[in-house]
Amino acid sequence: MAEQIELVDYSEEGEALRQRRRQRRRRVLIPVLGVTALMAALLAIALYSYDSNREGALALSQEVLANLEHRIHSQVESYLEPAATAVLIVAGMLQDPRFPSPAERLRVAEPLSQKVLQNLPQLAIVSYGTPKGEYLMLRRTADGAIDTKLIQRPATGTRVIWIHRNPKGQVVAVEEVPDDGFDPRDRPWYRGAVARGGLFWTDGYVFFTDHKPGVTVAAPVHAGDGTLRGVVGLDMTLGQLGAFLQSLEIGRTGRAMIIDGSGRLVAHPELDQMIKQAGEELVTAALDELGDPVLTRALSHFRLEGHGRRTFEIAGERYISTASSLRDLVDRDWSVLIVVPEEDFVGFVGRNNETVLLLSLGVVLLAVLMAAFLVRQGLLADRQARRLLARQDAIERQGRAFAEIAAHAAQGRAADAEARAWLTERVAEAAGVRRVSLWHLESADSLRCGDAYDRESQGHTRDMELTATELPQLFAALARGEALVKPDAAADPETAELHLRYLHPLGCRSLISVPVVPVRSGDAPLAFLWLEHDGFDAARAEELLGFVQPVANLLTLILAALSREPASGANAAPERPPPAQAAGRSQAVAASVPAAGSGPPAPASGVSAGVRPALDRLAERVRAGGLAAQLYADTSVMVLELADALALAERAGEEGGATVVDLLVCFLEARARELGIDYLRVVGHQVVAAAGFGSDADQGAQRIATLARDCQSRCSRIFGHLHEGARFRVGLDCGQVLGSPVGEGQKRYNLWGPAVQTALAMASAGVPGEIQVTDAMYQRLREHCLFKPRGAYYVEGTGRLATYLLSGAR
Repeated sequence: MAEQIELVDYSEEGEALRQRRRQRRRRVLIPVLGVTALMAALLAIALYSYDSNREGALALSQEVLANLEHRIHSQVESYLEPAATAVLIVAGMLQDPRFPSPAERLRVAEPLSQKVLQNLPQLAIVSYGTPKGEYLMLRRTADGAIDTKLIQRPATGTRVIWIHRNPKGQVVAVEEVPDDGFDPRDRPWYRGAVARGGLFWTDGYVFFTDHKPGVTVAAPVHAGDGTLRGVVGLDMTLGQLGAFLQSLEIGRTGRAMIIDGSGRLVAHPELDQMIKQAGEELVTAALDELGDPVLTRALSHFRLEGHGRRTFEIAGERYISTASSLRDLVDRDWSVLIVVPEEDFVGFVGRNNETVLLLSLGVVLLAVLMAAFLVRQGLLADRQARRLLARQDAIERQGRAFAEIAAHAAQGRAADAEARAWLTERVAEAAGVRRVSLWHLESADSLRCGDAYDRESQGHTRDMELTATELPQLFAALARGEALVKPDAAADPETAELHLRYLHPLGCRSLISVPVVPVRSGDAPLAFLWLEHDGFDAARAEELLGFVQPVANLLTLILAALSREPASGANAAPERPPPAQAAGRSQAVAASVPAAGSGPPAPASGVSAGVRPALDRLAERVRAGGLAAQLYADTSVMVLELADALALAERAGEEGGATVVDLLVCFLEARARELGIDYLRVVGHQVVAAAGFGSDADQGAQRIATLARDCQSRCSRIFGHLHEGARFRVGLDCGQVLGSPVGEGQKRYNLWGPAVQTALAMASAGVPGEIQVTDAMYQRLREHCLFKPRGAYYVEGTGRLATYLLSGAR
């Protein structure tokens, strides 16, 4: 496989283009890199700030949780320690030898218990039970009064007596009630104190009388000889301890609770969650029975890892839990458990970081705007510099061109077609516009083109004619003798029709027309120099006008030469043929003119000089009988070509679902019969029609032109209905063709030759939706049809041809 060779442009223009690209890249990349570096720095600062602040917040959270644990310990101690002290005091007084009998001890215990309840608000009940099952209980009521329950067990049975008092301590009622089955000897506080032989704390449980969760601290009462006289118990409800836990602010949603060694609740911020029904009894609930996955996970970690601080994650959210022991306070396996979302401590870090990022984004946006401004200003500066350089170059180029034109006119070389072609080329190159044309007034109602040069096709055309009948507003504007500057000719009423008929088919939108006045001052303009372009702004128009106006003044010399018919000379060429010469061909000529110095113009018939010898040889062979095919000397040919071969198979959608090709062929066959056209054939995605095989060539050309316009109208409707745009082209030519029957069996008539080939080339290189004709066809039909000049084009095997667009009938 051949190695590909990279082509490098070392020209000055290529180097300048590369230099501009490098400069543009520097203008853009430096600010972009600066903004990128700023964004990276701000992002790095934000990440570092987030990490450091988060670590600091977590460190601070450890201190906060430690302080909370210490506060809870202090609160529990201040809540429970007075009760422990009080129970020891009461037990010590009841074991005084001065109260040897149970009745005396009960009599002393009642006022003593009242004082304890009055001074310790966390106490709910003071109890005293004896080994015989006798029981004294003092209970605080809702209104602050103290009721007494007395259980006596004489030999005759059990008596239960209630003594009710008012808040002032006065007895308001004494009633005896049936035995409720209560026996202090069966209660945990009684058995625990007896077994311990000293101060005893129960686990949390539900009080038998009040049905409230609480704990009891108890102490035994012994005689001097160690005999058990009874047990004193103080009941404390856990509601106030739970309210204290609820009052703690642990972050935003953190919780603290006290649990025993088995995981059952001793104190909880929500009191109603602590009690559950177990059969006929009420018991305290376990922590993992609350249905809270966070507390359950924290309890699991506590059971596995013991006391301490740890973190865990649930559903993508991290939590912090701490557990600390209360054994030194209550001599029970109680622990304080705190659970708080990590977000409560570090969430503000993320929110602050988001704020910082938003502020950083504002800084970045400001930097982007500044960078964009700098880029824009830099590019504008570069563009202005290039414009100045281009302007300087244009001035130099136009100056040289003006000097050359002046020298050319001074040497008297201004009267021939070659000089006009040189002039239009030179002006077009110097001005940098698409087309330059030179028009002279044949009469007040007629403009004829002396020469028009197209830079894109590098071709010349001449002898085009514009009339006041077609363009009344343009002629009225030209008659003022002023320069016309029309950046948008289609939008100006004076040139709108000219744009439609002349400029638009040539691909131009803007026009500058400068009048060329005669030598005698005060006369009307004799000619006009036109600059035609695909678009320029007002500044560019002003620049072009400054160049072309002096050129128009120099053309006065050229017009003086054009006004005289040259008698002789190698370069002399008549503007129009004399009547005798014109009789043998069409009345008006629009020949294709090659670039200056490229050779003689093409024959007036529109057939290129390169193909003329071949046609002469063909005619000679036919006359000599060397060919069996029939030669038709002057036949008009139409070729319809669909731009997309698949369009033939599409459904037209108008008449019963017929295809496009079926609809078109049926229409063309019917129209050809009406017009008397002899030849119509479909070849692939092309349709070929021909007429004028006899002596009446002009009538054949008109019939073919009519068929072409009808075909154009029909195709436009079909493809317009399909919303496909103009997907067809039509080409026309007239000249020699060959015809002969071909094939076996039933022979078919086939047509070929130069006119068919050129018509096919006109269709293939035409404008979508338009009818393109050769110069020969234009000359034959110009008296009957309207045309728009398109330019000079090279056709393979034929040469350079002037072409036109058929726009309608006269």
